[in-house]
Amino acid sequence: DDELLIVPHGSHQVNIAQYIYEMLVLGVPQKRVHPGVLDGSLQSEALKKLEELRPKENKKESDPRWDELKKLLTDK
Repeated sequence: DDELLIVPHGSHQVNIAQYIYEMLVLGVPQKRVHPGVLDGSLQSEALKKLEELRPKENKKESDPRWDELKKLLTDK
């Protein structure tokens, strides 16, 4: 069992460094996330710039003739 440490009779020292290390590593979150990101309240210049540079969506209306041809392909 990993949680049970058997100490030999007459032992004067016990090395628990690995156990402490594992406890600390498992206690720290692996990915740090700013609290403002989670609740949506984060405001920064970098986020504003990223929003400005985000590619715009193309909302072009398609030609109705092509739409009819696409329907023919999917009606098989």
